[in-house]
Amino acid sequence: MRILVVGGTGLIGQNIVRAAVLRGHTVTSLSRRGRPSANLTDDTTSDWASRVTWAAGSALDDQQQNVTSLVASADAVVHSVGLLFQTPAYNSVVNAASVVDAMRAVPAAVSTATSQLFGRGTGNGDALEFAPVQLEMPVTLARAMRSSPPAEGNKEKIFAYVSADVSPLMALAVNPEYVRTKRAAETALLEQDSGVRVVVARPAVVSSRTGRPLTWPLAVTARIMAAVGILPPVLTAEQVGRAVVAAIEDPAARGVLDPAALLEKLTT
Repeated sequence: MRILVVGGTGLIGQNIVRAAVLRGHTVTSLSRRGRPSANLTDDTTSDWASRVTWAAGSALDDQQQNVTSLVASADAVVHSVGLLFQTPAYNSVVNAASVVDAMRAVPAAVSTATSQLFGRGTGNGDALEFAPVQLEMPVTLARAMRSSPPAEGNKEKIFAYVSADVSPLMALAVNPEYVRTKRAAETALLEQDSGVRVVVARPAVVSSRTGRPLTWPLAVTARIMAAVGILPPVLTAEQVGRAVVAAIEDPAARGVLDPAALLEKLTT
């Protein structure tokens, strides 16, 4: 199967790419940076990255020829792009691939926070908007899939959207617009589920042994709270990657897959 992963250089995106490659699929990653700047998977031995086509470009511009051709030639498209914060400096700290990278990003984040506290704007670049990335981009990509030629062997094309399971407790810590745009995208994609099989993956807290080191304490706390039923199950980025690929491969998989359903995909 030919799979296009939009945002394939991020933490979850890389793990989806790796899982798909190891399952024998032909994989292309599309992201602004092209090739990943760091390996965010737990796999440091296999040559999976050398078997991926790393394309540079912005899926926000569906008029770009390379984006249009990549979507048209794919049997499955995965949207794995997301924003935690509207301020670039904060995202740089949270998404840092290592503790060293995170520490390097902290001064800019502190400067930004100070500027915001005293009403001097974002302090580090323009504020990002959730809607273009988490709502408009996936809906546009899915629409492009529907108008593209049939999949290999005239099989149904697949669009997978990596969303988030946000419990009431977690909702207290995230921007309401983050949740609103995720849910609006899910609704739009599922309502247009004709000619394309739509899968919405909803992991909750995602842990990683290699990426986002500043989120490790959160992941440990979330695992404890999940064990007593306060939060949904915590999945690793590697588990999310394998579960998304398993859902793509399963013709019966359709609609929303919550954390428990994603875990089930790893055993079927």
